[in-house]
Amino acid sequence: MHWTFEGRNGELAVQGHVDNDFDERAIMAADELKALIEKRAAKIETLQEELAGLKHYLVRHHRDQIGDALTEAEAMEISERIDAKATARPANATEAIARFIEERRAKEETAV
Repeated sequence: MHWTFEGRNGELAVQGHVDNDFDERAIMAADELKALIEKRAAKIETLQEELAGLKHYLVRHHRDQIGDALTEAEAMEISERIDAKATARPANATEAIARFIEERRAKEETAV
């Protein structure tokens, strides 16, 4: 419970406020509080992962419409990561195709 005081025109107004949420937590056991903390921490971690994914999607597909959703530094960092992956991808794809062709030729040679 807490009180607020307001003085105006020589008069004092006093109001009492009851915080029901505080009363409930005051009687919670330590184990219950620990479980609640763990639950909230897991939820925050999940939300942070979702937020990172949404930011990535926004930059990747709507770079021209970012607006105030991201700071300039965030947008630049995400753009750099996306561009780096895009640059590396063709080499990886070429290597994968070459490996596939080599494996197929090796199978054909052993089959003969």
